[in-house]
Amino acid sequence: MWEKNPYYNPEALGLEIVEQLNPYLSYEFDMVVVWREVESGNLYWAADAGCSCPTPFEDYNSVESLNKFNYEEIASAVKNRYGASDAEKRDFLRKVSTLG
Repeated sequence: MWEKNPYYNPEALGLEIVEQLNPYLSYEFDMVVVWREVESGNLYWAADAGCSCPTPFEDYNSVESLNKFNYEEIASAVKNRYGASDAEKRDFLRKVSTLG
């Protein structure tokens, strides 16, 4: 599934990462990512967290598996991220608020 992973190979799905909240955590991850579909310009997002065993976004393998951009949903998901500082969360949300 590495070939169609939107985080590690977004080009394979016609996507580009435009913003991400990806704090450094040892042996775990807790991320929120926003993608743009290159051809249409449509925005999508997803959140994923786990230990070092799974690959981030390994359960996502198509554009349809991502969420359509919705700032309120993204802001709610960001509040639940445990690895990011309040400043990192505010910065990410400030950048994301200009996208939609």
